[in-house]
Amino acid sequence: MRVARFVSALTFGVSAILPAAAAAQPTVSGISGTVGNGQTITISGASFGTKTTAAPLISEDFADGLLDSKIVVRGGTFALNDDNLRHGFSTHNARADYKNSNGYYFGYDNGTAPKWYVQYWIKLASNWHWGTSTFGGGDDGLANIKFFRLFPTGSRTYSDVGYSTHGFDGGNILRFVENGAQTYLNQNAQTYFTLGTWHQVQVAFGENSGIDQPDGTLKLWIDGVQRDSITTLVTNVGADGPAINKRPYIVGFYDSWSPSDASVANMYAYYSDLYIDTSWSRVELGNAATYAASTHRETMIPTVWSAASISAKIAQGTFNSGDTAYVYVVDSNGAVNASGFRVTVGGTGPTAPRPPTNVRIIR
Repeated sequence: MRVARFVSALTFGVSAILPAAAAAQPTVSGISGTVGNGQTITISGASFGTKTTAAPLISEDFADGLLDSKIVVRGGTFALNDDNLRHGFSTHNARADYKNSNGYYFGYDNGTAPKWYVQYWIKLASNWHWGTSTFGGGDDGLANIKFFRLFPTGSRTYSDVGYSTHGFDGGNILRFVENGAQTYLNQNAQTYFTLGTWHQVQVAFGENSGIDQPDGTLKLWIDGVQRDSITTLVTNVGADGPAINKRPYIVGFYDSWSPSDASVANMYAYYSDLYIDTSWSRVELGNAATYAASTHRETMIPTVWSAASISAKIAQGTFNSGDTAYVYVVDSNGAVNASGFRVTVGGTGPTAPRPPTNVRIIR
């Protein structure tokens, strides 16, 4: 596998993820406030765990027309766009041309961490053309797309981890550790990223506890469906040197073998609602009564976090007012409430029935 090499002057730290004692999964017992876009609700319950900084490291919806200064743009020129918006509350998205360059994608360079949660939404234009041949072939552009990748900082370009989709192998998804395990998932990503439709990518990553230790975590969801989950991953291979933490270097689509050979003038991908954090703790709104069954999930923005109470700003996304939805709290270990707490979008959670009036009891 070809690796994009880079040099950074950033410093880095190394820490290990120690095995956590078994803890109760979160439970949600109540919601106060209106479940509407931009509104803040308070979630009551138990076993939410701790989150030192309630807000995520990065939450970018492009609404103000400015890019969060913590986000790095790689591969091409960043362009804001105001068509093909993901939902009715959107005012802008980001548009990248994958015909005339690698497109572009996002990253974070301000430090490393042992845990990451990353989310983005992407829409491929209807004229998108997946490449079909291996490197150097007549149709290799967009045949090797890294759609999530972590790198160390500094001169260390190995020990990188991520996912790619290979058009030369029928769109198969590869989970890779550079110089380590390379595992095809035997899933065709092209069927997940249907053209002309917005899709959500979510990834949870945790470093292993040391060199060659098989206890690293990598999980992938596309549109709420878990496509991969491994908790025995060696994320620091002994041949690569000392254990080292990483950071999200590729958030989005990187065309390893650009340009595309499609006979079109341009080939756009659109991005919306980036969410990057150094904790797995988060709050989501789902469309089903269990987390696993929720194929539409919107991530809220927490502002206050304690073990029994969370305040979060609603990102309604494509939920409509009047829809039934379910609130989920994911803790720092990835545990989530088994049953979602039912709410009405544009309203609140369920309330106890009022006592009857004008009732006469006959004895």
